[in-house]
Amino acid sequence: MYSLKGWRGIEPGFGVWVRSGVDGSGVRGRRAVCEMGMMKESSLPGHAWPLRPRTEVKYPLQKSIVRFVMGHPRKNVPCVQLRDSDESEFAIVVEAGAMRECLTIRNGFCEEWIDVEYEDIEQLEIMFRVQKGGVEIGRLAILGTDLRERQGSLRKPLMENSVIGYLTIDYLVVTNLPAAEMATVEDGISNVRAPRFVGHRGSGAKGTSPYMENTVLSFVNATRTSDVTHVELDVQLTRDGVPVIFHDFHVPLKTNDEKASCMVPICSMTSQQFVDLDPAVLCDDDTHLSDDDSTLRSRTSVRAPFKKPRARVELGGPVKDLMPKLADICNECPVEIGLMIELKYPTLEYLEEYKIHFPSRNLFADRVLETVLETEGNSRRSIIFLTFDADLAMIFRAKQSRYPVYFLSEEYGDDSGGATTEYYDWRCIRGENAVDFAKAVSLQGNVFFVDVALQKPYLVERAHQKGLVLMTYGKANSNSAIVEKQLQLKVDGVIADNVNLLTTELLGTEANESEEEKTAKISRDTPTSDIFTKRSTSKASSVTAANESENASGPPQAPGESMTV
Repeated sequence: MYSLKGWRGIEPGFGVWVRSGVDGSGVRGRRAVCEMGMMKESSLPGHAWPLRPRTEVKYPLQKSIVRFVMGHPRKNVPCVQLRDSDESEFAIVVEAGAMRECLTIRNGFCEEWIDVEYEDIEQLEIMFRVQKGGVEIGRLAILGTDLRERQGSLRKPLMENSVIGYLTIDYLVVTNLPAAEMATVEDGISNVRAPRFVGHRGSGAKGTSPYMENTVLSFVNATRTSDVTHVELDVQLTRDGVPVIFHDFHVPLKTNDEKASCMVPICSMTSQQFVDLDPAVLCDDDTHLSDDDSTLRSRTSVRAPFKKPRARVELGGPVKDLMPKLADICNECPVEIGLMIELKYPTLEYLEEYKIHFPSRNLFADRVLETVLETEGNSRRSIIFLTFDADLAMIFRAKQSRYPVYFLSEEYGDDSGGATTEYYDWRCIRGENAVDFAKAVSLQGNVFFVDVALQKPYLVERAHQKGLVLMTYGKANSNSAIVEKQLQLKVDGVIADNVNLLTTELLGTEANESEEEKTAKISRDTPTSDIFTKRSTSKASSVTAANESENASGPPQAPGESMTV
């Protein structure tokens, strides 16, 4: 039994997305087809996204581009819909300046995307001519002013002497970043090796380590043995465009009433408000977590975007530290510590449901890359970007050719305890598609949930045949026997909590470096003689100031919504 969310007079024959259950929970990403007022379940093809470019562009981009995909693959809407015909095979000639390319449409979609370069988007004019049997049946023009949102889907009337139908296209604007033109693919990305053992948020997520996650102390502690070379950290932007390190999109703060809390979006805070937060005032109570929340949190490094924000925080550990910006990590962590920077970007559904004004993907990419490139020591540091957001992965790859970009997959496997993905993007929720997509857009690797790699070992070979790195994440990666099995399958590396204990059990190495040796190692590359002494939690901020500052944009919670859960 399916319940429709947002029924708007869908006509027979059109696909609709549904959620099972009265509250929309349960099976997600399923599609139904309306036929004569009835509904029947249908499955989407393996992917409708194109897997090769029609026009070649060199990375890093020298000019900005608009990437067009014919149709709306995410919602399975075909490119051309005629009023008096169900035809699904056409040719579309795309003209922009001196460029003229012909795309073939089969079953409503095209296996190629097309990139159009531009210098001034306000002057951009693109003509789409639809042909059938070599004869033009309709045309339309798209102007740069139609692309103000910089990303989205357009549905435009297809004209002959009158409107004969509609043309639907997805578009993504990718602006170039001149500062990133500092390394070729050969000199940059190809020389970066995949890490074998990576500390999840440093020494581990909340509840797995005495160190507060996503902090300098946690990162330094995680890499105290030679077998652990990298740490994974979560990055997002504040309201003033500064990259900061935090896992969730909301930070739960205690109010004056100790029994209540409010949820403040990171993107609504300034960077100063963020770094002034005292971890002691942040809620630290897992009693508000449902079993489903707890299970999903342990599986993925991205919190379930459809779950309403709870009164909790992803910190943990008695050893607190300052709330860091990305620049702090780059400046204060020794260059021997490699960084796997997860780029946190909410889904469209999350943005619409919680009315969050998140920065654009281009701004996000520019600010993160500028921060990384401006740090002198990073020229000697191994840095890898990874994200669940397919479009953001494309943008990061297109803007630079120095750092590898890995694509995270949300497929969970058959033994995931009933967890379901919150993503509607088929590039992300199916391992086969994730591998093909990563290769198509020139990414360097994939990162799967551990169960998927174990249940579908052929994906490891498939990724390697395409020249891609394959790594895994998940709670099970703390189990040395499971990790050993993955290494036998030739998985390139694992992201794990308690990574030092893992390497000790797996490789027989001992984390026996003395505190003096640790401090000496750190002081070689940092301006401080003892990073553990320097970093303290002496900074404190007023909870009232954090919650009630006139600089905060928008209310932290919906009217009437209780945050005590």
